[in-house]
Amino acid sequence: MDKHGRGLGEIMKAGKIVEDFGALFIDRVWDNTVDTMGMIIDGKMKSERAQKLYAKINALDDNAKGVIKEVIMEAIGQNTFNVLQFFEEEEEYIIGFNGEEGITDLKELSDGLAGELYSEDGWIEKYSKTKIE
Repeated sequence: MDKHGRGLGEIMKAGKIVEDFGALFIDRVWDNTVDTMGMIIDGKMKSERAQKLYAKINALDDNAKGVIKEVIMEAIGQNTFNVLQFFEEEEEYIIGFNGEEGITDLKELSDGLAGELYSEDGWIEKYSKTKIE
C-alpha cells in the first residue's frame, strides 16, 4: 500500500496514467515549443513577427546564436516546470485524468509532476525527441 492506500495493481495503473500523460505532455508541449523555436531560428516560420526575429538572430555570430539557443531551451524548461508546479501547488485547479471512475487529479498519482521532467529517467529524457545538453 502507498500513502493513498492503493495496492500494487492500483499503483501500477496510476504509474501508467502518469507516464502516458508525460509522453503526451512532452510531445505536445515541450517538443512542439522546441520545434517552433527552431523553425523561427532557421527562418522557416512565415509570420511577419517570426521573420523579424529570424533577421535579428541571423545577424548574430555563431557564438551568439548558440547562446540564444541555450537561453531558449532554458526558458522552455523553466516554463514547463512552472506550469506543472502551478498545478501541484494550487488546490483549486487540477490536471485531471478522465477515467472509468471519474476525474482523477494527476498530482494524486505522482510524487511531483514537475519533478517528473528532469532526471535520467524523467519525461524529457524518455519521451522528447530533443534532449537537453
